[in-house]
Amino acid sequence: DALYDSLRNMRVYATEDKNIKIDYSINNLPMGSTIKNTSKLNFNISAIDSDENDKIDEIQVISNNGEIIKSKTFNSNKNKFYYIKVIQNNDKISVTSPIWIE
Repeated sequence: DALYDSLRNMRVYATEDKNIKIDYSINNLPMGSTIKNTSKLNFNISAIDSDENDKIDEIQVISNNGEIIKSKTFNSNKNKFYYIKVIQNNDKISVTSPIWIE
């Protein structure tokens, strides 16, 4: 039941790593959510891999047209969605479902 609920609500991520765990939310709403009428976006991102050989090299916040958001401050009115990309030292990549902004 939990698996189907996650798929229905787009609270999933794709990964090339069998044991990475990613949690991602904006304004305390989980991936797959839609946020309406907000002037501020508070990101909470957690990526954990219990394998000592798999180190996380980079976490990217990506938006419209594949734009990588590098700054902590940006125009949230311009962007319609955000998703997270995690890149590990062994070139394994994980990508979350987006959170949409209306």
